[in-house]
Amino acid sequence: MDPVPNRMNREMIQNAIEKNSIKSDLMSKEDNICLPEADVIKLEYQNIQRIDSLQEYTSLVRLDLNNNLIKKIQGLDSLINLTWLNLSFNRIEKIQGLTSLQKLKVLNLSNNQITVIENMDTLDNLTHFFIGCNLLNQLENVLYLKRFKKLVHIYMKGNLFSNEDDYQFFIVAFFPNLTVLDNKLILQELKEKASSKYQDDIEKRNQEESQKQLAEEVLQKQEAELNLHKEAFVEYLDGPHLFKSMFDEDTFSSDRRSVPGIEDLLQSFENQMVGLCKQLFDRGLAEREQRERELKSFSSSQDEVETHYKNQAIQVLEDFNRQHKERIKKLEQLTLRNSVSEELSRGYDEINKLSERLMTLEFKLISKLEENIRNVETCISDKVTDFIEIAQETFTECRNLEDDFHHKVQEIIDATLENVAKGSQVENLPHDVKMLFTDKIKVMHALNTNHKLHLLTLNDREQKLLTSVSSWKIAFFKDVHDKVTQQNRTRISDIHRYADFLRKQLERFH
Repeated sequence: MDPVPNRMNREMIQNAIEKNSIKSDLMSKEDNICLPEADVIKLEYQNIQRIDSLQEYTSLVRLDLNNNLIKKIQGLDSLINLTWLNLSFNRIEKIQGLTSLQKLKVLNLSNNQITVIENMDTLDNLTHFFIGCNLLNQLENVLYLKRFKKLVHIYMKGNLFSNEDDYQFFIVAFFPNLTVLDNKLILQELKEKASSKYQDDIEKRNQEESQKQLAEEVLQKQEAELNLHKEAFVEYLDGPHLFKSMFDEDTFSSDRRSVPGIEDLLQSFENQMVGLCKQLFDRGLAEREQRERELKSFSSSQDEVETHYKNQAIQVLEDFNRQHKERIKKLEQLTLRNSVSEELSRGYDEINKLSERLMTLEFKLISKLEENIRNVETCISDKVTDFIEIAQETFTECRNLEDDFHHKVQEIIDATLENVAKGSQVENLPHDVKMLFTDKIKVMHALNTNHKLHLLTLNDREQKLLTSVSSWKIAFFKDVHDKVTQQNRTRISDIHRYADFLRKQLERFH
């Protein structure tokens, strides 16, 4: 008969804290325990089926939930300081829900129903890992743990592969920094035997890992460069990509290249196109660099302005608070009703003056911040306008090149069509292409259609660039304005709330 599941709730957790806290012996039952500051919670043998109610315990360092009925690892996202987690002797089938536990050092998942070691990538500080008596059957899966460079203790005994004679040799060989396996110290003799047994395999895997890592680094570098190019709005303009994309849907391209004279013409067209794109690409990167400098200077200027007015506000508050404390003391000592009334009147008046002074500073701050925004917005807008004009000129030149190329190709095709019609021999023209040139209408239609496609590709890329630049400018300065506005509202609200707080301090003397 299965045990009756128990619900994990705040009351259960509080009882566990009171029972297990080191301080509990020094406290009376009436003492107020600050639960969110608890560092250890032990809830073993409680028939808990679901992990719950732990969101506020961000200071928790150790959590023991072993010997329960837990089926899923969840509800741990807020435990960012956890270093010890014991979930052994439960009913867990999948490793998950551990992403936020980046400080975790000890993880015990023994005696569950886990089939794969996975989903632990963020546990960089893991030193002890216990996963004995589960359903692991692929010895290769253990190599997932190689990413944890601090791992010194592994417990694997009792899994399906642990019956294999050499599983310990395998683990010791591939984890040279390991000191303890299955709760036994790894002796030097075992290390030497394991290393000898798997030497060739280790070298092969190390080579494969090095190649994989190198490939990943190259990919990351390429992605970083592409992101930088996108920030400059000139992605894929530093080579023949745009030129080649013009011919992606060109159904006549391969046949046309067979015609004498067109290949050289095409190569010249490509070289000129690549040159134009490269000029725009370099200009885009230079504009981005200048823009970044401008925005960095702008951000620094905003910080300086905020610091200046913040310091002034602090000084105003310090001066007021010093006088306000003296007034409170004086009110506490006054006994005559008229004297109290007069002092209260002066107090309320000073609070109103404080609000006015703070509001004046806030108005000056906002005015200066908005002035900075207008200045940088004008500067960036001018640079954006210049870049847009250069981009438009570049794409106009590209379209002119396409028109010129089309015109010259058309002349060659016309001559070829005429020769084929006359039955003249066309040098190096394949038979199937020669047959195609017997249909003049079809050839000219394909030629004109592809010309339109080339122009459409250029227009689309130009429009994408212009839209990206304009959208970035609008979105960036909207975010800047929104941030300043929100901070302004928050500070004004703080001023009102503080003034209300001060008035309430005086109200008790009425």
